[in-house]
Parts: sequence; C-alpha cells; structure tokens
Amino acid sequence: ALNRIFEAGGNVSWALEEFDLGGNSYAKGTYVVESRSISTDVLRSISSDTHISMQGGNVRASTARLSQPRLGLYTSWNASMDGGWTTLIFDRYGIPYSKIHDAEVKSGSLRERFDVIILPDQNANSIINGNQKGMIHPDYAGGITQDGADNLKTFVEEGGTIVFNKA
Repeated sequence: ALNRIFEAGGNVSWALEEFDLGGNSYAKGTYVVESRSISTDVLRSISSDTHISMQGGNVRASTARLSQPRLGLYTSWNASMDGGWTTLIFDRYGIPYSKIHDAEVKSGSLRERFDVIILPDQNANSIINGNQKGMIHPDYAGGITQDGADNLKTFVEEGGTIVFNKA
C-alpha cells in the first residue's frame, strides 16, 4: 500500500506518538497519509486492493515525514536463487528498485544513487571473485573485487544501509 501511495504522489509520515482518531487508538509508528497529497478515490482503491483499512480524519500527533528509499539489489553474473526470489517479490508488490551489477559496485559513488543495497544470500567468495576469467565472456567474469567491497564499506560509512539476505 505504501508503495502505491508514494507512486501516486502521496506524502506519508509515521506517528511519533500514540493518538486517537474516530474513537480508535493508534500506536506510535502508525502510518499517516497527508490527505491533500492524494485523492480519496485513490486511497479507497488502494485500501480495497490491498485489504488494508484506512481511517480518515485530523491526526493530532507529532509525525516524521518518510520518503521512499532508493533500493539497489545486487545481482551477480553468478546469480543466486535468493536474488531471483527477491526480484520476484519486489516485482509482484511494485517495490521500485534498481539492479546493481559488479561494475557498478566497483565504480563507487553508491550513496549518490541508493539508500539501501540488498545483497542476496550468496557465498562471499562468489560475490567478490565472481565467474572465473577464461570460462565465460570477459564482460561477465570477475566479481565486485576488493575495490567493490571497499565501496560497499564507504557506502555504509556515508549513511547507506546494506541488507544481507540470509536464507
């Protein structure tokens, strides 16, 4: 639902404290959608399609504005099944993401493009070294190398988040 709200231009915050609305109590962390940022009809459609109930009204609570994270999904040329399943889930639920291959990780400046990078459940050696040279077309040989690993470290030091999928 959040992805569809963002896609429709809606502004979303989350409550920093509990609040009451329409006779119901809502917990800290409840999502709040700014009504002027998206039409009621669009919200009704999203609610109906996702089976998530939404309550209209004037929320009187401190909130923090959210933004949709810029997701990067690392996709090795020596791909893992986990990466394929993650792609399926993102595509099925309309989660916007960009695939990142070895060359992009090696080139650096990852924080300029991404807030979160997801590394699928895959052997670390496979990620760093990739396919053996001479066994495959040169464009698909090698992995992220130590330079790429260093760039991922820099990405985190600059405020990025790395999610390691571990099956």
